Amino acid sequence: MKHGYSQKMRQEKQAYLQIGVDAGIQMMADFMSLSLNSPKIMGKDVMGAMRLSKALDGANEFHRLFLKAFGIGPEADYYRAKLDERLEQIYGDAAVPFEERYPFLKQIRYR
Repeated sequence: MKHGYSQKMRQEKQAYLQIGVDAGIQMMADFMSLSLNSPKIMGKDVMGAMRLSKALDGANEFHRLFLKAFGIGPEADYYRAKLDERLEQIYGDAAVPFEERYPFLKQIRYR
Protein backbone atom coordinates (compact mmCIF):
# COMPACT_ATOMS: atom_id res chain seq x y z
CA MET A 1 0.00 0.00 0.00
CA LYS A 2 2.88 2.35 0.81
CA HIS A 3 4.31 1.97 -2.69
CA GLY A 4 1.06 3.18 -4.24
CA TYR A 5 0.98 6.19 -1.95
CA SER A 6 4.60 7.19 -2.64
CA GLN A 7 4.05 6.81 -6.37
CA LYS A 8 0.93 8.97 -6.13
CA MET A 9 2.91 11.62 -4.20
CA ARG A 10 5.69 11.60 -6.84
CA GLN A 11 3.14 12.02 -9.62
CA GLU A 12 1.46 14.86 -7.74
CA LYS A 13 4.82 16.56 -7.16
CA GLN A 14 5.67 16.18 -10.86
CA ALA A 15 2.29 17.63 -11.85
CA TYR A 16 2.88 20.70 -9.66
CA LEU A 17 6.38 21.09 -11.08
CA GLN A 18 4.98 20.99 -14.62
CA ILE A 19 2.38 23.61 -13.69
CA GLY A 20 5.21 25.86 -12.49
CA VAL A 21 7.20 25.31 -15.69
CA ASP A 22 4.18 25.97 -17.89
CA ALA A 23 3.25 29.10 -15.92
CA GLY A 24 6.85 30.38 -16.17
CA ILE A 25 6.92 29.84 -19.93
CA GLN A 26 3.60 31.65 -20.38
CA MET A 27 4.74 34.52 -18.15
CA MET A 28 7.92 34.99 -20.21
CA ALA A 29 5.89 34.91 -23.44
CA ASP A 30 3.57 37.59 -22.05
CA PHE A 31 6.42 39.78 -20.78
CA MET A 32 8.42 39.43 -24.01
CA SER A 33 5.32 40.31 -26.02
CA LEU A 34 4.82 43.45 -23.96
CA SER A 35 8.50 44.41 -24.18
CA LEU A 36 8.84 43.79 -27.92
CA ASN A 37 5.66 45.79 -28.56
CA SER A 38 6.70 48.76 -26.40
CA PRO A 39 7.99 51.89 -28.17
CA LYS A 40 9.56 52.92 -24.86
CA ILE A 41 11.74 49.81 -24.96
CA MET A 42 12.04 49.08 -28.70
CA GLY A 43 11.85 52.56 -30.16
CA LYS A 44 10.27 52.55 -33.62
CA ASP A 45 11.08 48.87 -34.19
CA VAL A 46 8.18 47.39 -32.19
CA MET A 47 6.72 44.02 -33.10
CA GLY A 48 3.06 43.64 -33.92
CA ALA A 49 0.90 40.57 -33.46
CA MET A 50 2.17 38.72 -36.55
CA ARG A 51 5.88 39.23 -35.79
CA LEU A 52 5.31 38.40 -32.13
CA SER A 53 3.49 35.19 -33.05
CA LYS A 54 6.33 34.25 -35.39
CA ALA A 55 8.94 34.95 -32.68
CA LEU A 56 7.00 33.00 -30.04
CA ASP A 57 6.47 30.08 -32.44
CA GLY A 58 10.24 30.09 -33.01
CA ALA A 59 10.85 30.13 -29.26
CA ASN A 60 8.56 27.13 -28.94
CA GLU A 61 10.62 25.28 -31.58
CA PHE A 62 13.83 26.06 -29.68
CA HIS A 63 12.15 24.90 -26.48
CA ARG A 64 11.46 21.52 -28.04
CA LEU A 65 14.96 21.37 -29.55
CA PHE A 66 16.85 22.18 -26.36
CA LEU A 67 14.54 20.68 -23.72
CA LYS A 68 16.94 17.77 -23.19
CA ALA A 69 19.55 20.26 -21.92
CA PHE A 70 17.51 20.63 -18.75
CA GLY A 71 17.34 16.94 -17.96
CA ILE A 72 19.86 14.56 -16.49
CA GLY A 73 19.94 12.05 -19.31
CA PRO A 74 23.00 11.08 -21.32
CA GLU A 75 22.38 13.75 -23.97
CA ALA A 76 21.89 16.68 -21.57
CA ASP A 77 25.51 17.84 -21.71
CA TYR A 78 25.45 17.78 -25.52
CA TYR A 79 22.33 19.95 -25.67
CA ARG A 80 23.72 22.29 -23.01
CA ALA A 81 26.87 22.79 -25.09
CA LYS A 82 24.83 23.34 -28.28
CA LEU A 83 22.60 25.87 -26.51
CA ASP A 84 25.66 27.72 -25.22
CA GLU A 85 27.19 27.72 -28.73
CA ARG A 86 24.07 29.31 -30.18
CA LEU A 87 23.97 31.96 -27.46
CA GLU A 88 27.70 32.69 -27.89
CA GLN A 89 26.97 33.47 -31.57
CA ILE A 90 24.56 36.14 -30.35
CA TYR A 91 26.28 37.53 -27.25
CA GLY A 92 29.93 36.80 -27.99
CA ASP A 93 32.20 37.16 -24.96
CA ALA A 94 29.27 38.42 -22.88
CA ALA A 95 27.57 35.00 -23.09
CA VAL A 96 27.03 33.39 -19.69
CA PRO A 97 27.66 29.62 -19.47
CA PHE A 98 24.74 27.25 -18.86
CA GLU A 99 25.88 26.33 -15.34
CA GLU A 100 25.86 30.00 -14.33
CA ARG A 101 22.47 30.71 -15.92
CA TYR A 102 20.96 27.64 -14.21
CA PRO A 103 22.90 27.16 -10.96
CA PHE A 104 19.99 25.20 -9.46
CA LEU A 105 20.31 22.40 -12.03
CA LYS A 106 22.59 19.49 -11.31
CA GLN A 107 25.90 19.71 -13.15
CA ILE A 108 26.81 16.71 -15.26
CA ARG A 109 30.04 15.08 -14.17
CA TYR A 110 31.83 12.16 -15.81
CA ARG A 111 34.24 10.09 -13.78
